[in-house]
Amino acid sequence: MVRPLDEGLATRPTLELPLRTEADVAVARLAARSLGRGLELPDGTATRFATAVSEVSRNAVVHAGGGSIAFALDIHGRVATLLATVVDDGPGIPDVEAAMIPRLGDPAGTGVGLSRARRLVDDLRIAARGGGGTLVQIVRSVPNGAAERWDAAVAAVESAPRIRATASSSPQRAADREPRPSDRGDGAALAAAQAEITELREERTRLAAELEETNRGVVALYAELEDQAQRLRHADELKSRFLSRVSHELRTPINSIVALSRLLADRVDGELSDGQATQVGYIQSAAGDLSVLVNDLLDLARIESGRVDVYAREFLVETLFSGLRGTLRPLAKPGVDLRFVAADTIPPLFTDEGKVAQIVRNFVSNALKFTFSGSVTITPQFAADRGRLRIEVTDTGIGIAAEHLDRIFDEFVQVTGSHQVGVKGSGLGLSVSRGLAGVLGGEVGATSTLGEGSTFWVEIPAIHAAGSGADDAPTDLAAGPTVLVVDDDPTARYLVRHQLAPHGLRLIEAATGAAGLDLVRAERPAVVVLDLTMPDADGLDILAELRADRTTRTLPVIVHTGRELTAGERHRIEAANAQLVRKDAAAGAIAIAVQAALAADPRRKSR
Repeated sequence: MVRPLDEGLATRPTLELPLRTEADVAVARLAARSLGRGLELPDGTATRFATAVSEVSRNAVVHAGGGSIAFALDIHGRVATLLATVVDDGPGIPDVEAAMIPRLGDPAGTGVGLSRARRLVDDLRIAARGGGGTLVQIVRSVPNGAAERWDAAVAAVESAPRIRATASSSPQRAADREPRPSDRGDGAALAAAQAEITELREERTRLAAELEETNRGVVALYAELEDQAQRLRHADELKSRFLSRVSHELRTPINSIVALSRLLADRVDGELSDGQATQVGYIQSAAGDLSVLVNDLLDLARIESGRVDVYAREFLVETLFSGLRGTLRPLAKPGVDLRFVAADTIPPLFTDEGKVAQIVRNFVSNALKFTFSGSVTITPQFAADRGRLRIEVTDTGIGIAAEHLDRIFDEFVQVTGSHQVGVKGSGLGLSVSRGLAGVLGGEVGATSTLGEGSTFWVEIPAIHAAGSGADDAPTDLAAGPTVLVVDDDPTARYLVRHQLAPHGLRLIEAATGAAGLDLVRAERPAVVVLDLTMPDADGLDILAELRADRTTRTLPVIVHTGRELTAGERHRIEAANAQLVRKDAAAGAIAIAVQAALAADPRRKSR
């Protein structure tokens, strides 16, 4: 933020120089650099101060027609500050903050100079002058003892030939000008001219050396910036990798807790007491919250790393809304009406239905959290001229203050207040929604009035540029003899056993990939349920080995995993003609997949 400058501030100028030409700008930079060194500023700091002075002075010459610069030392107690105040005679700056923004295509614009200068010093203060023009004050803190070194530093600056000549040409110093060589005798004039030429040559040499040093400083600064940018990119990559790996490791036990608590709640192994049923309910609730958090973290990590696949297929918005009604209506509080506006006039879409549903589900669940009476309305709009679908979620809840609207889609951001009491959330849902919308080629946004409600919207192309979908798995059920479960996780094998037990199947198990291959050869199972992550082998390699063997080339294989798959891994599974069932799928999914595989197996049909 640019701090305003009080025009009446006493800056106690001790050195004043005119600013009329580019040569004057160079002299101002030289004076600033010399003063900085005289006050024992580090070389890099003195160079940055001089560069800031150069940028602001050039603005005064190029954009305001000229002005002047005054250097002073401001002392408050033990704190000393070096000030460079540039005063110009231009029309002034009507909007200071806007002027600080560099204009594209105008590398010499006012905003470029001011923004550069602000980054180089401690502070930049700007004020409009009463009679027209602008005051810009450049502020740089200096080391202790500056007051004792100030007079000597100023004297050294004033003794420099070029600075002395420039200072003496200032209207304020015109009366103090030294006689010109032409005012003296010929011999004295010649000697003075030769001495001045010698001084100018020495000054040119010093300026060349300073320019070389400045160039090295600029190169070093750019190198430092690039190094910092590289470290930030590396840190961002590490964060995404950490979120992905840790979330995956958390997912397996959470899925097990959810599935086991579901078995208990369904009384599969017997009745529960009232106390036990309550405890199981708490376990399910906590596991569900953890599952949502882990899924959001994984989604966020995939989005940031650019590893999100889009599976586009044709579907109707009305069909999408039908599914959302069933999952979201139980979340509505008493007195809150959940309304879906009809979408039967909207043409079919071709995009990733799952991701669209996730975005809308995040918006609606968020709205239901903070709406205690009234309604939450989901409204679809189709712009045929632009080929885009817009879905708005409008609530009559507590609303969001204007100053928070720009932040609510950031990661882990939650607006604090009394309304948060009793409301759970990680602050990731809206951030994930924004990322998913970007993957689909769309965008999200929100409007809100505090105390009246909010509207969250997502807008996406009706037809995604690329994508592929998969046919639904067949649902014909059939009994089969032997199913081999290959998984190193005993909990996962237990859950598969429980799901398949009612179907009269013979179940055998292997805890390693090698043991699984041995059982395939010895038992000739009808179906193999194969995990991917095992200590001795990758399940994809085992799948490839099964397909390479003539005797098991057509053996039905169901890949049962909680691992986040890359596009290449999905392709390998599809190319091997294997089914994919995730471990966090709905209860009964593995049983349906096994029986569907048995029903479709040509070897069994030929018998």
